[in-house]
Order: sequence, then structure tokens, then C-alpha cells
Amino acid sequence: MQDDAQIEVQVLRSTKRPDTYLILPIADQFEDLPEALRAHFGEARAFLTFWLHEERFMAQADPKQVLAALQDQGFYLQLPPRKDDDG
Repeated sequence: MQDDAQIEVQVLRSTKRPDTYLILPIADQFEDLPEALRAHFGEARAFLTFWLHEERFMAQADPKQVLAALQDQGFYLQLPPRKDDDG
């Protein structure tokens, strides 16, 4: 992707799995994703939309990796952070 690339995305929240989100281009639909992914994710609830670019701050993801996943597979699945066994 170009350094100045940006895309409007939608974030969907899973009602089945806590702290699990899907990021999709705004023009794409949840129903168009692979059935196995939809079954794992459960019902999708609209969470937010924003313009994604390489410099965008994201709390739990690298925006460059998200952009690459959107380009390669059409979505980015954000899973909950792993819990440390030490804490």
C-alpha cells in the first residue's frame, strides 16, 4: 500500500466473544465474509467507523498490519489481548 493510503472502515463487535472485533472496509458487508468466520464471530454489532491510515493510533493493533490484512483478505479480526500467566 502507498504511504498515504487511507480507507474508511467499520468496526463490528462480536456479541458471542468478548473483546472481539472485525474491521472491514465501510463498503463491505459482514454477510459476505466466509461462513466459518461468521460462525466463530457470532452476531455482529456496529461499533464505530473511522478513516484508517498508517499513522492512525490503534490501542491493540498496528495500523500497518490492519491495512495489509484488509488488502490481502478483506478483513482484520482483532482478538482479545492474551492474559499473562504471571499476573
